[in-house]
Formats: sequence, structure tokens, C-alpha cells
Amino acid sequence: GANDFQDFEVAGGAILSRGTPEWLAEYRTRVSTVMDILDQPGTRVTWVGQPVMRSDQLSQGMAQMNTIYADEALGRERITFLNTWDLFTDGSGAYSLYLADVDGDEKRMRQEDGIHLSIAGAERMARAVWVEVANDWTFAE
Repeated sequence: GANDFQDFEVAGGAILSRGTPEWLAEYRTRVSTVMDILDQPGTRVTWVGQPVMRSDQLSQGMAQMNTIYADEALGRERITFLNTWDLFTDGSGAYSLYLADVDGDEKRMRQEDGIHLSIAGAERMARAVWVEVANDWTFAE
């Protein structure tokens, strides 16, 4: 999740600063390792990407992470990357606090922090995940 976009410690005690080339390389390695573990016969994984954030800096980090997720999922037949970025943008592709729900009513999609989803936002995300999972339901080895 979005909490992944923070500095982390690697073997030997070095701290990698979020978003640096070294951080991105290590993060890719970690995502790849997890995807390798999940990519097993008889399974299907939907890897849900990060949505746009209110903060430009955080959005940039989420976009970098989404690129890693999408790239790594491409090489694994049982893993699908679900891009959720556009679910929470306005018509011009910018972060939007309020968006129309399935009934066309404007609903608040995020909590005050501009990161966490509101109930309406979580419902919007869950619908997108369900559509992806339902489309993939008939997968067979």
C-alpha cells in the first residue's frame, strides 16, 4: 500500500531514501520476490495498484510503484495488475476529492488526509476489483 513509499533499511543497516534509484531497485526486487511466491499453479492474483493521491510528491511515488507492479506482473501469467489510478481522477486526470458514484451522485472519495479512501471510495475500489476478479473467474491451468 501507500505505506510502502517510505525509507527502508536493507542488509548491512543502510537506509534507502524513498524514490531514489537505489530504493526503486530494491523495491522492485521485493515486489518481484512476492510475485514469484504468489505465482503458483492453480492460483490467480490481482495486484491492486495505488490510486492518485492529493500530494504531488506522494502521487509521484505511487506512480513509480505502479510502474514496478505493472512491469513485474507482465512476466507472470497468473498475476494481473489492476491500475486504479483513473478511478480517483477527474476528467482531466487530476486527483479529485469528489466523484460521481454508480447512481451519479457526487460522493467524497477520500478521507481528510487525501490518502485513505472514504467508504464511497472503498466501494468504488471494491467494484473495480470485483470486475477484474469476475472477468478472470474462469481461469484454468
